[in-house]
Order: sequence, then structure tokens, then C-alpha cells
Amino acid sequence: MRFPKPKFVRAVIKSSIAKFGYDSQERALELDQLVSQFATLGLDYAAAKACAAQTVLDGNFGRSDNSQHYELFAGISQVCNPQRILEIGTFRGESTAFLATLFPHAYIETWDLPEVSEGGMKSYVDENQRHYKDQRATCLNNIGDRANVHQIKQDSMGLLKETLAFDLIWVDGDHTFPVVAFDLINALRISGPTSWILVDDIKLSEMRGSVLASTEANRCIEHLVRSGHVTSHLIYKRVGASGRRWRDNQRRKHIAVLKKV
Repeated sequence: MRFPKPKFVRAVIKSSIAKFGYDSQERALELDQLVSQFATLGLDYAAAKACAAQTVLDGNFGRSDNSQHYELFAGISQVCNPQRILEIGTFRGESTAFLATLFPHAYIETWDLPEVSEGGMKSYVDENQRHYKDQRATCLNNIGDRANVHQIKQDSMGLLKETLAFDLIWVDGDHTFPVVAFDLINALRISGPTSWILVDDIKLSEMRGSVLASTEANRCIEHLVRSGHVTSHLIYKRVGASGRRWRDNQRRKHIAVLKKV
């Protein structure tokens, strides 16, 4: 007889405890807060949610989680029509496929590390592999031969050579310093005055320096806000998953939406 691994058992117990007391009323309050966060950005959450669901169906690709960046992209599509889109961190290619379907006439450039990397970037590839396993086949299936997608297998530091501006930038690469700082500065440098810059996996506290998520991106953003370069608005990355802790912004992930000042 095979018994579950201790790590799996701990995860189940932790999840069950977290959801204790998280009822329909709590979920409604959490969703209301998310709706308000979208409204602050001039976006209609209900319309964005419906658009995101339809886009996934139209694009014939998978959506592996309920991260709200899909709804953010959909909401943005209802207020503007970006022609040049940059994605830092291709990963499974799900977000790439979503953007390609949502904005069929846009040029989409997606950057990701080559499978064999050296130096500091090797830690990002290694940690991704340990946590998510090999995603190359999934990525290839999602991106396929989409005509409006141009994939670049290179360290995002290569963006230093980029000169043309992008209307929408999705920053979802290595979340630790100094890489996340380089990515944010490059994103600001190659964005226009009305561009949207979205930064994934923002933690406000209680996060060790993982390349998959950390507080370091938030510290970089706070510095940019204090220095008067950007405004920043946070939205919940997910709803429902945080259980009774949803009210504690310090213990959950966010997505930052930056606009140049």
C-alpha cells in the first residue's frame, strides 16, 4: 500500500485550514474588492471576465489557473488597442496565446531563457524545472505557428538593445533582484506615455528570495513610485485561493499595474 508523501499531506492540511470560515459572504466581499480594484483603473471587471472566458474558447488553448492577469488583459482590450506587446517570461505560453487571440492584429514579442543557461540565470531555469517540470511541449503547443507572435530565447537583459516602444508590457520573469530591477527599468524605457506595464507575483511581505516570487519586485516598484517615475495600483492575483487570509494584503500575491508619470 502506497501512502501519500508528507509534503502533499501538509499541503492538503494547510489548504483546509486556510479555507476555514471562508464562506459565500467572504467570497462576495473579496470579489467586490477585486471589482473596485479594476474600476480604479477604469476597467469593468464583469465585462473583462466574460471577455477572458470567450478568448480562451476562441483561442483553443488551456488556462491552468485563475490568475487575474487574463482578466486584466481583457479589460485593457476594452479601453485601448495595443499594437506592440512585450511579454517577459513565456513559460507555458498560455499568456502568449491569450494575448495573440485577444489582439490578433498586434505584434507580440515574448522573451524567455534558453533551456541551457549560465551564471545567475541558471538558477531561474533550475528552480522553474524543480517546481513546474519541463514545460517546453506545452509552450510549443500553445504558441504553435501563431503569425503575430515572435519568440526570443534569450536573457531579458538583451532588451537593452530594444529601441521601439511597446503599448503593453507583461513582466513575469525572474522576480529577484537585480533581474527584476533590470526588467522594470527596461519596461519603463521602452514604454510610451500611455503604455500599460503589468508586473506579476507581487508580494508585500513574508516571501523569501525565490526567482518565482518575492518581495523584491515590490521594493523596486515602491522606489520608482517615491522617485516620481510611475503610479502603481495593485490588484489581487487570485480570488478564493487565500481562504480566511484574503483580507491580509501582506500575505497574498498581487499584480502591479504601472503607468508612467
